[in-house]
Amino acid sequence: MKNFYLTLLVFLISLSSFSQIENLNATKDYQAFATNSPINGSWARAFNSETNTIKGDIYLYDGWSNNSQIYFDDVNSPLKTSRINYNLQAERFELKESKDSVFIINPGNVRKVVVGTSVFKRYLDPEFRRNSFFQELFLTSEKTLLKKYQLDIIVGAVNPMTNQKMKADAYNVKEKYFVLAEDSNEVLKEVKLNKKLVYSFTSSDKADEVKQYVKNHHLSYKDDNDVILILNYIKTL
Repeated sequence: MKNFYLTLLVFLISLSSFSQIENLNATKDYQAFATNSPINGSWARAFNSETNTIKGDIYLYDGWSNNSQIYFDDVNSPLKTSRINYNLQAERFELKESKDSVFIINPGNVRKVVVGTSVFKRYLDPEFRRNSFFQELFLTSEKTLLKKYQLDIIVGAVNPMTNQKMKADAYNVKEKYFVLAEDSNEVLKEVKLNKKLVYSFTSSDKADEVKQYVKNHHLSYKDDNDVILILNYIKTL
């Protein structure tokens, strides 16, 4: 029995040491990562949804295992990583270094970020008058359809008798859509996903073919995934 407990103690000590070494190596990797690439930024404490008073998360993706490429100005090859997420609250991409810390990517020399098949580029937000990341949904030579993710807070109901919260405040992700036209002087125009928007990408003589395609495939003009399918079909006409 004594040998069993002694073996268990040695195992736990070894496991703890391995964990510390692993964390140390991760930190060294990120130091080298920041030193040997065009990336620059700063360290910050990781957001903890468990200790936050507002329910939910501030990140676009559920997890941090997102195969991605970061493209920089004047650099041909992208930087590949699988530990990235988009902070909706701060409108920035971050790299997960450990449970407690993240590396904030300075977007100054970032040309684009590709997460999976989604492409993000910075454009001037017409509402807040600052450069923010937008997802490029569809591109033509005349105009581009963009999507902007925005984090709002839904305020929980308060009991008017006791002035106590009946429901916690919660984060809510809003999606806004914009069009950047070739002759717009880089000014984005906010739009709604609807039939009118879709048909603005084609000529009137092709309208019947598009309508038939939408009907045959049971597509919606209000769903951005369906809209992309429709626009890609229009591209073939």
